[in-house]
Amino acid sequence: MKKVRIEDAVGQTLCHDITGISGGKKGVMFSRGHIIRPEDITRLMDIGKNHIFTWEPDADEVHEDDAALAAARAVCGSGIIYDEKPSEGKILMYAKTRGLFRLNGKALREINSIGDYTIACLPDMIDVAKGSKLGGIRIVPLVTKRGNVDAVLDAAKAGRPVFTVQPYKKLKSCVIITGSEVYYGRIEDKFEPIIRKKLDYFGAEYLGAVKCPDDLDMIMKAIDDFKAKGAELILLTGGMSVDPDDLTPSAIRSCGASLITQGMPMQPGNMLTIAYLGETVLIGVPGASMHSPVTSLDVFLPRVFAGVPITTDDIPGLGEGGFCSVCEICTHPRCYFGLGRDAGTGKKDGPVCQTEAEPHFSEDIRSGDSVPFTLSGLYGVIADRKTNRKPGSYTTYLFEKGIDKILKKIGEESAEVIIAGKAGGKPETIYEIADLIYHTMVLMAEMGIRPDDIMKELESRHGKRQNEE
Repeated sequence: MKKVRIEDAVGQTLCHDITGISGGKKGVMFSRGHIIRPEDITRLMDIGKNHIFTWEPDADEVHEDDAALAAARAVCGSGIIYDEKPSEGKILMYAKTRGLFRLNGKALREINSIGDYTIACLPDMIDVAKGSKLGGIRIVPLVTKRGNVDAVLDAAKAGRPVFTVQPYKKLKSCVIITGSEVYYGRIEDKFEPIIRKKLDYFGAEYLGAVKCPDDLDMIMKAIDDFKAKGAELILLTGGMSVDPDDLTPSAIRSCGASLITQGMPMQPGNMLTIAYLGETVLIGVPGASMHSPVTSLDVFLPRVFAGVPITTDDIPGLGEGGFCSVCEICTHPRCYFGLGRDAGTGKKDGPVCQTEAEPHFSEDIRSGDSVPFTLSGLYGVIADRKTNRKPGSYTTYLFEKGIDKILKKIGEESAEVIIAGKAGGKPETIYEIADLIYHTMVLMAEMGIRPDDIMKELESRHGKRQNEE
């Protein structure tokens, strides 16, 4: 790449896009590959350009867009699509399917240590919806050395796949409820509806539930019976401690299962038990699942439904970040930017980052295409949350609180729009308008009002106005 005075650039090939303001909007005025003509000189000077960058013959360089695209093709595995047309060396990656986002952290660190390349992504083992943004690839300079591109391709090949989304399987699942007090009807079981709701979120094929007294043989027989029916996931409730009266862990061990862990360095949910009986996963549900909206169980269910094997080596490292604050509005996984956003805006509630709004626009995804945002797609996500409640999501929280809470939030966001607009800050006003639109759509979904209903009303007004004119 060579820097050339515009007066000397006629006949040379531009090696990058040049943007400018036209009609009040910023856009590309000269595209990469454009051959500079005499009549271009005045336009270039009008947008403040005194020099341009052109290609040098035989230079060992790769344009930022080509370098980014090469990396995307190398690092994206199954379940992921990406922008086919980079912009200024930047490519976004999206989930092609609903499932569990996986990454090879070692390969990612190696790639990010190579000159000019930066890749940012969501954390590993994150539940993602179809169309969710997973991360972005960006080349820092306009061009990079061919050696850097080759090094990235080598690192991606050695660590393949670097990124994948593993779709959830419709596992044959069941529940064994243990405890004599429940079996004999002295108290009502409250575990099954809670667990059933979690299983429904993953689209499990539910085989049913059985109740067992505190009888080791009966619990083991229930496990065997469900195994014979093809159960791939068996969840057992009851005491999970080392107390001799807590028979569920004993039944899991005695049925011939390979115990992965009895106990977990996570709170709530210390008493989670995980074992494998052949290919069948046995999970002893921690008692905290009765009263806490999220526990260690919710961390492992996505892995189980995605078919990710759980090993004893996975457990010790979960202590870091394994303490849940049980916030009224769950912000897991709270990214690095969360605290900065709170400090910058002073906001204390609502979504702190993109994972809260879950912007997956499934109706707009086509294999091989990028994923455009649409308001109708956003409405579809919100409406789906009304019927398929995801524990911990902000949208679920609003629906569970009801219409009074939703209306209160609309009032708050309306005031934020007024404040931002009065202050004259365009970015802040855009941000607050987006919040207002989102909360208004939650109200629409709550009341059964569809975007088409709003469009019809607007169209009728437009028609009336035309007739009046």
